[in-house]
Amino acid sequence: MYGSYYSSQSISRLIKVAKEGVKAWRGRPFSEEYFVIFLDGSFLFIRRIGVEKEPVYLALGIKHDGGGKIKFVSYL
Repeated sequence: MYGSYYSSQSISRLIKVAKEGVKAWRGRPFSEEYFVIFLDGSFLFIRRIGVEKEPVYLALGIKHDGGGKIKFVSYL
């Protein structure tokens, strides 16, 4: 990707595909049992028209065997 040129139409298509993938990932069910779930949030600097701080939320599920999975990521 770096060092390549992409038209605005190509970027729009890439963003659309990425948004569809994220939407499907966020909509998947909690099908496993978790020992603990950590919830956290942070503010990130997002550049759109200007630079603004926006909250991002994360849920991390830890299973009984110690394995972990990111279960949810959200921004407003």
